[in-house]
Amino acid sequence: MIPFSLLWLGFVIWFSVESFKADEAVDLMLSLFLVIGVYFSIGRFFHDAIIRRSLSYAVTNQRILFARGKSKMTSLDPLRLPLLELDERGEKVGSIRFGRRSSFFEAARANDFSVWVPSLAFSTEFFQIKDARSVYELIRRLPTD
Repeated sequence: MIPFSLLWLGFVIWFSVESFKADEAVDLMLSLFLVIGVYFSIGRFFHDAIIRRSLSYAVTNQRILFARGKSKMTSLDPLRLPLLELDERGEKVGSIRFGRRSSFFEAARANDFSVWVPSLAFSTEFFQIKDARSVYELIRRLPTD
């Protein structure tokens, strides 16, 4: 997504310079496309960081809990866990996904904005947590009956 966003932003900046002193309608459209380009190139990373600050996760012997801010809470029953997948990225940071992640095209069809901002994924996952492997092992050892 980064090459596309930089290409978009570069094109808008180039077109803005080329059409300097155009009429107000063109200036308004260029301003809109410039804001979109800045968001795609830079702003989405800040947006993702703000969302991640409001995410909380918990594992008990009876439930696996996900909270986004104060308004959205999800829980899973360890007895009925779907596919459990660990995705580690150096320094013990990683994500634990419960179920299958949507492909790029599935996400686009479902209006899933996670293509641009990963923490907005419709999938249920512990996103970029510290010591992900030990949490993964803890979940795997939960009672199954």
